[in-house]
Amino acid sequence: WKNLPEAQDIAPLLAGAGARVERMREAAVSLANPLTDKWRTRVPDELALDDDVKTLSDVARAVDRCTRCPLYCNATQGVAGEGPK
Repeated sequence: WKNLPEAQDIAPLLAGAGARVERMREAAVSLANPLTDKWRTRVPDELALDDDVKTLSDVARAVDRCTRCPLYCNATQGVAGEGPK
Protein backbone atom coordinates (compact mmCIF):
# COMPACT_ATOMS: atom_id res chain seq x y z
CA TRP A 1 0.00 0.00 0.00
CA LYS A 2 2.97 2.34 0.37
CA ASN A 3 2.99 2.99 -3.38
CA LEU A 4 -0.71 3.83 -3.43
CA PRO A 5 -1.14 7.43 -2.23
CA GLU A 6 -4.92 7.04 -1.87
CA ALA A 7 -4.41 4.35 0.78
CA GLN A 8 -3.90 7.02 3.44
CA ASP A 9 -7.50 8.13 2.89
CA ILE A 10 -9.05 4.70 3.53
CA ALA A 11 -9.03 4.76 7.35
CA PRO A 12 -10.61 8.25 7.67
CA LEU A 13 -13.23 7.37 5.05
CA LEU A 14 -14.17 4.20 6.91
CA ALA A 15 -14.26 6.04 10.24
CA GLY A 16 -16.68 8.64 8.89
CA ALA A 17 -18.84 6.29 6.82
CA GLY A 18 -21.52 5.81 9.47
CA ALA A 19 -21.99 9.54 9.94
CA ARG A 20 -22.24 10.08 6.18
CA VAL A 21 -24.86 7.35 5.91
CA GLU A 22 -26.94 8.98 8.66
CA ARG A 23 -26.72 12.39 6.94
CA MET A 24 -27.96 10.83 3.70
CA ARG A 25 -30.85 9.15 5.54
CA GLU A 26 -31.86 12.43 7.17
CA ALA A 27 -31.62 14.44 3.95
CA ALA A 28 -34.87 15.37 2.28
CA VAL A 29 -36.02 13.01 -0.41
CA SER A 30 -36.19 14.65 -3.83
CA LEU A 31 -39.60 15.31 -5.34
CA ALA A 32 -40.99 12.93 -7.92
CA ASN A 33 -40.56 13.87 -11.55
CA PRO A 34 -43.65 15.90 -12.54
CA LEU A 35 -43.93 13.95 -15.79
CA THR A 36 -44.47 10.65 -13.96
CA ASP A 37 -48.26 10.94 -13.99
CA LYS A 38 -48.19 11.82 -17.68
CA TRP A 39 -46.22 8.66 -18.40
CA ARG A 40 -48.62 6.52 -16.38
CA THR A 41 -51.70 7.84 -18.17
CA ARG A 42 -50.49 7.38 -21.75
CA VAL A 43 -52.85 5.57 -24.00
CA PRO A 44 -51.44 2.36 -25.52
CA ASP A 45 -51.58 3.81 -29.07
CA GLU A 46 -48.90 6.35 -28.13
CA LEU A 47 -46.56 3.49 -27.34
CA ALA A 48 -47.19 1.61 -30.56
CA LEU A 49 -44.41 1.48 -33.14
CA ASP A 50 -44.80 3.18 -36.50
CA ASP A 51 -45.94 1.10 -39.46
CA ASP A 52 -42.50 1.34 -41.08
CA VAL A 53 -40.96 -0.78 -38.30
CA LYS A 54 -40.84 -4.31 -39.70
CA THR A 55 -37.49 -5.80 -38.66
CA LEU A 56 -35.34 -5.87 -35.54
CA SER A 57 -32.98 -3.43 -37.24
CA ASP A 58 -35.94 -1.08 -37.67
CA VAL A 59 -36.72 -1.45 -33.97
CA ALA A 60 -33.12 -0.60 -33.06
CA ARG A 61 -33.26 2.52 -35.25
CA ALA A 62 -36.60 3.53 -33.72
CA VAL A 63 -35.22 3.11 -30.20
CA ASP A 64 -32.19 5.20 -31.14
CA ARG A 65 -34.44 8.03 -32.41
CA CYS A 66 -37.04 7.84 -29.62
CA THR A 67 -37.87 11.06 -27.75
CA ARG A 68 -41.01 9.89 -25.93
CA CYS A 69 -39.49 10.40 -22.48
CA PRO A 70 -36.65 12.56 -21.10
CA LEU A 71 -34.17 9.66 -21.10
CA TYR A 72 -33.07 10.65 -24.60
CA CYS A 73 -31.81 14.06 -23.41
CA ASN A 74 -28.54 12.75 -22.00
CA ALA A 75 -28.36 9.44 -23.81
CA THR A 76 -25.57 8.70 -26.24
CA GLN A 77 -27.27 5.68 -27.80
CA GLY A 78 -30.40 3.60 -27.53
CA VAL A 79 -30.16 -0.05 -26.56
CA ALA A 80 -32.74 -2.23 -28.29
CA GLY A 81 -31.66 -5.40 -26.48
CA GLU A 82 -30.45 -8.82 -27.41
CA GLY A 83 -31.89 -12.26 -27.69
CA PRO A 84 -33.97 -14.43 -29.97
CA LYS A 85 -36.30 -12.73 -32.45
